[in-house]
Amino acid sequence: QHIPTIISSPQERILKNLEIISKAINTSPDIMEAISGIHIEGPFISPEEGPRGCHDPIFIRNPDFEEFRQWQKAAEGWIVMVTIAPERKDSIDFIKKVTRTGVKIAIGHTGAAPEIIKDAIEAGAQFSTHLGNGSYPILPKVNNYIWEQLAADELFTGIICDGFHLPASVVKVFARAKGLERLILTSDVALAGGLNPGIYKWGNMEVEIFKDGHLGLAGTGILAGAGHLLNWDIAHFIRFTRNNLANTIPLCTINPAKII
Repeated sequence: QHIPTIISSPQERILKNLEIISKAINTSPDIMEAISGIHIEGPFISPEEGPRGCHDPIFIRNPDFEEFRQWQKAAEGWIVMVTIAPERKDSIDFIKKVTRTGVKIAIGHTGAAPEIIKDAIEAGAQFSTHLGNGSYPILPKVNNYIWEQLAADELFTGIICDGFHLPASVVKVFARAKGLERLILTSDVALAGGLNPGIYKWGNMEVEIFKDGHLGLAGTGILAGAGHLLNWDIAHFIRFTRNNLANTIPLCTINPAKII
């Protein structure tokens, strides 16, 4: 099964997309069988360069539980995860309220201090969204949000293992730190994934697909999601970590089922 993701957008666009997805799920047995829920990644994330990633800064805002309730109503209950940056105003209270509804909170696109990561976990956060990406290029040597999430036994950790988002050495370290039981491979494939090389319109932005299949914001060098499906990540994970297929498949199947 898959979890379609909606990224930072104006409220009306988020609601419209949630209605489209939930209607498709509820009216098609095949789609219902293929989708286990919806993930909202943003708009409650860091507005800063680096942690923001490719999200449009004009749509980023502070967490609002009433906004979440409108999302879930439009989605007819299909939202299963929300990614936020816990340093945003009222984030900890938001995490507690959303967690009580049964929806999982993920930490991602954040520049939070380690102490705030701890607070978010205590409030109920259970997942790290594509750890190592949506990050500052330079971090403090030891006290930073990546080490804090890696060290937290409470968190499952998602990584994009497409050969572009993380180098092999980082993938190996993450796998050793979390163990295969709490690691999840995330495709992060974007809407332009799989198209021919070129420049495409994505909301207010332009994304470029390169000959090797990876995506970036045109003219910036910033990655803009992934261009390949999970089979690509599986192959890279096996090569990077020297695990076999039998040990790797659960990172795309059993482990996501544990968190969702």
